[in-house]
Amino acid sequence: PGPAIAAAVAVTTEGPKTRFTVMLSKPVTARAHLMERPDRVVVDLGEVTFHVAGDTGRKREGLIASFRYGLFAPGRSRMVIDLAQPALVSRIDVEPDPRSGSARLVVELVRTDRDSFHRAASERASADPTPPVPPVAEAPRDERPLVMLDPGHGGVDPGAAASGGIFEKEIVFAFAQKL
Repeated sequence: PGPAIAAAVAVTTEGPKTRFTVMLSKPVTARAHLMERPDRVVVDLGEVTFHVAGDTGRKREGLIASFRYGLFAPGRSRMVIDLAQPALVSRIDVEPDPRSGSARLVVELVRTDRDSFHRAASERASADPTPPVPPVAEAPRDERPLVMLDPGHGGVDPGAAASGGIFEKEIVFAFAQKL
């Protein structure tokens, strides 16, 4: 019972391929899709608790510039793999180990060109539209202006990293404070 535990992450490179492997205490469901600007692979998982070193994911290796992970919604976790250059997911598998009950999540990336990456990211976006938002009961009207700031990215998801090492969450938070 309870969420799976991610105990280790390994990245290996062989020529044009980069393999991203996560050791899990038990199998989970996994689904990947591509996003642009910045280029990244988003891996949606069942609930996973990450017990990996705090600096894991900050070192560039192969096609991977960096990665981050965390709880995305109740019962769902997400890993975001920032790409060093355009790449496609050539394989995503959860390989259970029947002897121990543990599993390995394997995401294999293969180098591609910009146009192929753009087409793959666009196909996913058009095939999986955002579900409609249910209507909300109307509240009594207040004529005062309302300003809301949501600087985004906090906790375990620092957002994209600039070439100088500063994280997106630091930039948007500083901007929100100034505003």
